[in-house]
Amino acid sequence: ARTKTSKSNRDYTVATFCVMAFRQGLKTLGPKIKESLSNGNFEFLIGGTLLGYVGYSMWQQKQYDNMIQQTQQQNSAKRRALQRELRNKYLKSMEEEARIRQETLEKYRGHASLFQCEIMVAFPLDGQMGLRDVKIGDIVDVLEENVGPSGVYNLCRVLGEDKKEQVGWYPIQCMQKIESNEMNLHGGSSTSRRSRWLWWGPKEKSDKSSQ
Repeated sequence: ARTKTSKSNRDYTVATFCVMAFRQGLKTLGPKIKESLSNGNFEFLIGGTLLGYVGYSMWQQKQYDNMIQQTQQQNSAKRRALQRELRNKYLKSMEEEARIRQETLEKYRGHASLFQCEIMVAFPLDGQMGLRDVKIGDIVDVLEENVGPSGVYNLCRVLGEDKKEQVGWYPIQCMQKIESNEMNLHGGSSTSRRSRWLWWGPKEKSDKSSQ
C-alpha cells in the first residue's frame, strides 16, 4: 500500500511540474509568438520551410530523371552496338556463303553427271551447301552420292533456262532417280536435259572404249 501511495505521489509531482513548465513556456513565448505573427516573421518561416521542401523534392526528382535518362542512353548504346555486331556477323556469313557457293560451282563446272533425278518433294534448304529454289518436277544432275552429314544428301547441279546454275546438297529421300526408259516420257526443257544426259553417257563410254 505504501509503494502504491508513493508512486501515485511521484506521478502527481511529475504531472504538476509539466503543467507548470508548459504554463511558464506559454508566458515566455506567448509575446514572442504574437510579435512574430504581427510582423510576419512566422509566415515567412513557414513559407521558407515549404519552399525548401519543394526545392529539395524537385532536386530529388531531377536526380532521378537524370539517372533514368543515363540508363536509357546506356541501354540504347548497347543495343546499337549489338545490332552493329549482329549485322556485321550476318554480312560476313553471307559473304562467306557466297564465296563457298561460287567455289563449289567452279569446282564442279563441267563435272560428269552420274545420273539424273526428279525432285519429288520441295525441301527448302539454307546454309553454304543447300540447293535452293527447286520445286517439284525439276530435274537435277547428281554429281556425287551420299554426301553431307550422315550421307543423306546427293550433290546435285541445277542448270536450266529459267534457273540460275548452282551446285549443292539435296536430300536423297526427296528425289527419285530417273531410269533410262523414263526419260523419253518427259517434254520441254526437262526432256532436252535428259536427252543431253542420254547422249553424253554413251559418248563417254565410247570414248573410253576407243582409248
